[in-house]
Amino acid sequence: MSKIYGPYVDNNTNRRIIIIDGKTISYAKYLWEQANGPVPYGYEVDHIDDDSMNDCLDNYQLLTKAENIRKHHKSGLIVKLSVRTEEQKEKMRGHNNGMSKLTPEQVAELRLVCPKGGVMLQLYMDKFKVNRRTIENVIKHKSYK
Repeated sequence: MSKIYGPYVDNNTNRRIIIIDGKTISYAKYLWEQANGPVPYGYEVDHIDDDSMNDCLDNYQLLTKAENIRKHHKSGLIVKLSVRTEEQKEKMRGHNNGMSKLTPEQVAELRLVCPKGGVMLQLYMDKFKVNRRTIENVIKHKSYK
């Protein structure tokens, strides 16, 4: 029998998620699959009214990723990077990104201990569970500026 936890609200995406046997999926996808079967390959569950907290089955539709992105551009939920203000761009950098792999403290530690890379890279790759390029980009200030 599956262990199910949730739903919870993901603080990064403001969407509901559910954990089934240790795997995180969107609550919308879970509800869709319970009612309609598996989501076909290449499709995702979209909230018709764009309210990610409205999990009524009649508020769902299947769209391809491209269709979903186009829909959200038209509705203003996604703002193209080129039209974002500097303040909006700044809010998406570093640990505020939501996809961030490192905390500000970890970035500071990396820049202090590994200013030129070297043998310490592998140690920190293991410690922070990131790849070599992530660490090199942090050290060179290409990311986490």
